[in-house]
Amino acid sequence: MPTLLLSPRYTDDSRALRLAAEQAGWQVFRLANWRPPARPLTGEIVLYGEPLLVDIMASALDLVVLDAPPDWLARLPERYTRRTITYTTLAEARTLATPRFVKPALSKSFPAGVYTMNAEIPRGSDDMPGDTPVLVADPVHWSIEFRCFVLDRQIATMSPYLRDGELVEDEQGQWIASEEEWREARAYGEQLLADPNFDLPPAIVLDIGLIASAGWAVIETNGAWGAGLYGCDPASVLPVLRCATSRATPGAQAQPWARPRVEVEY
Repeated sequence: MPTLLLSPRYTDDSRALRLAAEQAGWQVFRLANWRPPARPLTGEIVLYGEPLLVDIMASALDLVVLDAPPDWLARLPERYTRRTITYTTLAEARTLATPRFVKPALSKSFPAGVYTMNAEIPRGSDDMPGDTPVLVADPVHWSIEFRCFVLDRQIATMSPYLRDGELVEDEQGQWIASEEEWREARAYGEQLLADPNFDLPPAIVLDIGLIASAGWAVIETNGAWGAGLYGCDPASVLPVLRCATSRATPGAQAQPWARPRVEVEY
């Protein structure tokens, strides 16, 4: 029986996953702080929480978590992204002469967005040196964006989450998109996942969206173990989380996607 290990930070998503896990017969353990549980956890452990917390728990509990590498998006052919994307450094990004969308590749060390002048991109500091990896892309307008939890190249559950940059959740907590948008998004996601040249981890979150002037495209990936649910079904998310966390050595298909282990001292 798996144990779902949750962050000490209470969120609507962690509450929903806790309920779904309990209904599925899983054990649930919510951490009191960012230290490993005082009592040993036996059996299968499934993680859900902030990236740094997941890294700490993975190191302390000898777990492997799956993720796409930070340059994954930049390595995709433009037929998938419909925009030019470069993996570079913060120092290099600050030399750009034209407006570009700039996003930290490893963390949220500064706000992602379109920067129109070099000086707008934050300068390096002790916490954010010039060699900080970033993704630089052509600015585009996303008409609508969908989140897909993917397991073994199948969409386990999906949900719209942004329209023109604004959350699509209504007052009743429903995540709204038209039938046509749902149909097109699912068809595009399934088309990507059926393409053997579209390489991605066995368990991952894939965000896709409609660029107003270009069509459907890949936005980015996120580690399933830390991704927001939006309107995705929590019960369908659990198998994705379970595959994305393992105490065993990953198989050949998953091994290239193992997130680098961090060193933690207590």
